[in-house]
Amino acid sequence: MNPQPWVGSPTLFVVQMAGHAMRDAGIANGDLLIVDRSKEPAHGDVVVAVLDGELAVKRLVAAGAHLVLHAENPAYPDYVPDGCAPPPIWGVVVSVIHALRDGEPPSPPASPTSPSSPSQSPRWEATA
Repeated sequence: MNPQPWVGSPTLFVVQMAGHAMRDAGIANGDLLIVDRSKEPAHGDVVVAVLDGELAVKRLVAAGAHLVLHAENPAYPDYVPDGCAPPPIWGVVVSVIHALRDGEPPSPPASPTSPSSPSQSPRWEATA
């Protein structure tokens, strides 16, 4: 991934995913989302919208004459705007940086194994 086009762009922002609404789309709690505010949202895009004064991540879906913000987890509700107003879209997600562990860095095992000679450094072993 080449970050050069992103550096210094006034239309790109990083948003950290909070929650599990997009779990089935492969976006996990703690993932970093690269959001482009200059892109025109289209059917099927993952977008960031402002719902009740907070940012929410949903998939934009055309449902007949209306646009719906669809959660990719059946435990979360979709957002259907009232009347003919379009959904309040803040930006389009263009990339996801996946966290390794639910928003936390991985931690090493409790203790290293002992080196077999003083010149060897300790090594970590996985335990079941």
